[in-house]
Amino acid sequence: MLFIYYRVLLISGFTGSLLLFCIYLFKIIREKKALYFDIFIISTISLGLLWSTSTSAAVGDMGMILGLGLLLGYLSFIPSYFNLSKIASLILCAFLILFCASQKYIHPYYWWGLTQPDIRTTSTPLDSKYLDGFIVSEQTARVYSEVTSIVERYTKPGDSIYTFSNIPIFYLLTDRYPNTFAIVSWFDVLPDNLAADEARHIRESPPKVIIYLDVPEFAWEAHEQMFRNGEMSGQRMIKEAILYLASSGNYELEAKLDVPDGCTLSVWRMLEE
Repeated sequence: MLFIYYRVLLISGFTGSLLLFCIYLFKIIREKKALYFDIFIISTISLGLLWSTSTSAAVGDMGMILGLGLLLGYLSFIPSYFNLSKIASLILCAFLILFCASQKYIHPYYWWGLTQPDIRTTSTPLDSKYLDGFIVSEQTARVYSEVTSIVERYTKPGDSIYTFSNIPIFYLLTDRYPNTFAIVSWFDVLPDNLAADEARHIRESPPKVIIYLDVPEFAWEAHEQMFRNGEMSGQRMIKEAILYLASSGNYELEAKLDVPDGCTLSVWRMLEE
């Protein structure tokens, strides 16, 4: 039900933005008046925002803000008996504010199968100078604590570590970085040719610690459909390189942590020669 609700909002925002863009573009061309530039520019930006956020599972719903705002604005100025359209738009705005706020409490984070529990059930502070003030679930705090502890225990400043596929925060928290080109290896960030280079470099110059998040297969397939026309992405070569190193006998699995919902974060350390 929630999925349908958000899709309706997105479609409404897109339809409203597109209609206003076309209407005001026609008015500008026909009447050649600067009077219509404001709505035209806002609707243009709204279409751009919808397009740019449509590729991101984390912020896709944010693209509806301008388009939906324009629709509600027009609704509030439609002449009607007893100002019914204005009252309806105000009620709808109030409902949206309360609904979206409640959903943010219940579902504070969702990203390709990764979630965080209701904010009202979290009470564990993160023990880090970079994350001071963040209150998260006990499970999430354990992941941050154990991973950074492993890296700091088995490496020294200047040693290389490698995280995959989109968890560069551990570079910042440990002050250890990869000796590869990319900081983030996600599908819409790193092209296939550079991903292949990353995979080769990882094999040739293995990192001291590997931090690997086992992203669900549906996330792989969805991105390959969106960005690779259904073909295999270069990121799979990086995954193969990581699993090859992990099973080579030169690494030991130091931790295998559960990450909501149903994902696993594995941490391997290189054995001393």
